Order: sequence, then structure tokens, then C-alpha cells
Amino acid sequence: MIEQLILGAINGIVWGLIIALIAIGFNLIFGLLNIKNLAHGEFFMLGAITTTILIRPLGDLFFWPSLIIVPMIFFGLAYPIERFLFRPISNSLNATLIVSIGLSYILQQVGLYIFGGIGTRIEFPIGGYINIAGFSYPIYRLFVAFLSSIMLILLWLFLYRTGFGLLIRASRRNKELAMSMGIPATTVCAFTFCLGISFAALSGILSMSIMPIHYLMGADAFIPALIAVIVGGLGNLGGSLLAAIIVGEVEGIGAVFFSPTEARILSLLLLIGVLLFRPTGLFGGIRK
Repeated sequence: MIEQLILGAINGIVWGLIIALIAIGFNLIFGLLNIKNLAHGEFFMLGAITTTILIRPLGDLFFWPSLIIVPMIFFGLAYPIERFLFRPISNSLNATLIVSIGLSYILQQVGLYIFGGIGTRIEFPIGGYINIAGFSYPIYRLFVAFLSSIMLILLWLFLYRTGFGLLIRASRRNKELAMSMGIPATTVCAFTFCLGISFAALSGILSMSIMPIHYLMGADAFIPALIAVIVGGLGNLGGSLLAAIIVGEVEGIGAVFFSPTEARILSLLLLIGVLLFRPTGLFGGIRK
């Protein structure tokens, strides 16, 4: 039992870091553009599907350049979505919700059309296992946790140690004041939206060998990410990271005692508990 708990805890950390990439990308967009993009999970799905389709003719070695190429592709594709779909209606919450739901359905159908309705898995790009507390654990999962951590650290350095990151943080604090001081808010908003989408695509690539690849996988990942965003506090990036780890641990350790579906119910109960006793989230009102 102890070995299973350790295994569940490690899986929870890995899954929590993947959730964090999705949740922070979503929260970054919401905190600056005030857009609750409910289609965010579909870019997770498309990142995985795009890489899988390209690996088939190009070979497994394409996985490594895909970690850079595919997020860059979605970074570029995200710009017209922000420019022509969300920017004209950015002042209307109801409109953005309706558009994002419609976009989610369209992207799901795109995934179904190009990939089909049958799920698949790919082998771990990094083979081998490492002995942890008496059991074998895939090295690839540890690589996912490591790379996810590196990306989160790089994002923090970008936001808090670069000039453009300062513009993003200033715009998040007070967009109107930032514009009055000459900050190019339109460019900052577009860049931030594209950055959040590219993080979702990257997390999809990293998940390819961890969860089944199919056109509905975006919802499987976005639900816990959305739970993390709400539990951590809307607009709070640090809160999203901590909440994502908590959600990952709840589902990872919960899967030791229950089925994956029942473990997901536990994370939903966590969400309900937070909303009952702290509706703004555990770190709501603290923007970081």
C-alpha cells in the first residue's frame, strides 16, 4: 500500500504540472484580456493530435523538434483567433463565453475529421524505467515533470525579469492606466493570448504517452485545469500553480483507492468545498 501511495503521489505531481501549464495559460489570458476561453482545452487536444499525425510519416524522432515547432505553430494560429473572434467582443463576457463554446465545438469536429474517432497511444519517446521505492517508474514521466517545471520557471523569469513581462504585468494590473502611459496594450494582449495557447499545445504534446489521444481529450485535461484556476483564484498565476499540484495529488492519490472517474469526483468535491467557504478561491484577490 505504501508503494502504491508513493506511486500515486508521484503521478499526482506529474499530472499536476501538466495541469499547471494549461491552467496558467488560461489564467494568463483571463487576467489580462478578461476572456474565459472555454475552448482552451481543445488546443491541448490539437497539440497532441498535430504531433501524432506528423510523427507517423516523419518518425518518432520528430517528437523532439515538435516540442518547439508545434507550440510555435499554434502561437501563430492563435493570433487571428484573438484578433477576429475575441478582440471585437472583449467587452462582453456573455459574448466571449458563447464564442468560446462555439469555437470549442468547431475545434473538436476538426480533430474528429483529421484524426478520426478512435483513440490511440504512442510509446514513451524516452524508454526505460527507474527504480523508486521498490517499483519501476517510467523515465519519460519524470522528464515531463522536469520539462514542465522548466517551462513554468522560464515563464516566471519572462514575466518578472524582462521588460516585456513588465508590460504584461502592468497591463494586468490596470489596462487603462497602462495604455495612458503609452504601453501598446493591443500588442501585449495579442502576445499574451498566443502565449497561453502555445502553453496548452505544449502540454498536449507532453501528455501524448500518458493519456489516450482522441478528439475529446481536451475536456479530460481542461476540467481539472479549470478546477485549479477556480480553486487558486481567477487571475492568480501562482495560485493556479499551487492549486494544480493539489488537484493532481487529489486525483493521483485518489486513483490508488478509487477508479479514475471517482478520483475526478474528489477534485470536484474539492472545488465545491472551496466555493462554499472561499468563493474567490484560496488565493483570490492576490494577483501574481
